[in-house]
Amino acid sequence: MSTVLILADFAGEKATKATVEIATAGAVIGEVTALVLAPVGKGAAYAASINQGPVTKILVIESDDFARHGVAACADALAHVIGQISPSAVLVVSHAFGKEVAGRVAMKLKIGIITDAVDVAADCTATQLVFGGSTTVHSKVNEGTAIITVRPNTISANFAAATPAIENTTAPLSDCSKKATITSSQPPVKGGRPELTEANIVVSGGRGTNGDFASVEAFADSLGAAVGASRAATDAIC
Repeated sequence: MSTVLILADFAGEKATKATVEIATAGAVIGEVTALVLAPVGKGAAYAASINQGPVTKILVIESDDFARHGVAACADALAHVIGQISPSAVLVVSHAFGKEVAGRVAMKLKIGIITDAVDVAADCTATQLVFGGSTTVHSKVNEGTAIITVRPNTISANFAAATPAIENTTAPLSDCSKKATITSSQPPVKGGRPELTEANIVVSGGRGTNGDFASVEAFADSLGAAVGASRAATDAIC
């Protein structure tokens, strides 16, 4: 059976809903292996939080270089694992960090990349929505491993309990990946509402609000929803 590798996504030490979503998408193609990139001493805690979704195996790499050198170090580790297990596809959460890692890996390994997929078929064909959702595109990498970034909240996640096998491994990091060093970072400030990528319901406001989102926010709070905005509203406010 084909193997699908996913790059596990975390908020703090907890796997995100988006991790379960890309695992669900990957299971359509084959058996899902999750790659966990964790600080030294945190691998077991990170892996333990992947307890839902169709994940059969977890590979854990511990290194403080992931925090110290960021995207470049993570891309090196992911590329190394892809070379070791030769998966049919690699799925990554489609946010800024995930897409940058995916892009670097695609360049490093000279493999095809598809971004912002909203669905993935058993033959690794990805579905994308473009031009504001007015056009549907089906794309496929014709040769070798496909690396696909998947938009959060577009896959109906399978939250069945999982007890995947856990294996610790290592990956060499190139000198090039260590040329830039992160000297400090701060986690984003979270409000009382769910994140857009985690929310089951999103209440969105548009141009008609004239920049006043009080009623949108009140309605969202009554539903336990996240708040979104159209491009026009965002541009007007900014």
